Amino acid sequence: MKKQRGLFMVTVFATLLPLLIGIVLWSRLPEQIPVHWGIDGQADRFGAKLEAVVLWPVFLAVIQCVLILWICMDPRKKQMHPKPMAVTLWIIPAVSIQVNGCTYIIALGGNIDITTVIYVMLGVLWILLGNYIPKLGQNYTVGIKVPWTLNSERNWTLTHRMAGRLFVAAGIISICAAFLESVVGNEATLIVIVGVIIVAGLGSVLYSFWLYKYKGI
Repeated sequence: MKKQRGLFMVTVFATLLPLLIGIVLWSRLPEQIPVHWGIDGQADRFGAKLEAVVLWPVFLAVIQCVLILWICMDPRKKQMHPKPMAVTLWIIPAVSIQVNGCTYIIALGGNIDITTVIYVMLGVLWILLGNYIPKLGQNYTVGIKVPWTLNSERNWTLTHRMAGRLFVAAGIISICAAFLESVVGNEATLIVIVGVIIVAGLGSVLYSFWLYKYKGI
């Protein structure tokens, strides 16, 4: 329990880390900072420093706290394997650090293709989840939570083994698509990445239903 509390605190701090960095860089940052980008990687909306430096990290930290509370309230939380739970808890901090870090670099004159960075980050995340999600025990917070998996431990286990393979495949395809963006185009890259994520998620659910309906598991 102490290790979990420590992990909770560290992930919340990591989510807020860009806020501290932004305060240090405050005097060097321009008054208007890019806060949104189109699929072509070009900034299409600018905001005040307060929005970029303070509001975004705080918003993500609140979401992180809600996720932690949700995990703590899960009656089956003891069945959650620590590794997939840790990966889940680091998703929001990773987004906060990477997106805000890229924002600061661009605001200070750096040249970064933020869409490529985000797509690669998503790919790595899916690969990590794919490697660890088969180890999950039944719970109500993380995983393929449908009636058939929650009512059958065997169904849960088999479904998450399949989900692991699909997630790793989705991650690899996402990373490849990110680096081929200049060849296939922005829209095609986005379609591929969104498509493989949908296929991985929906495929896992359909496989679970197939096990329930036709295998009696």
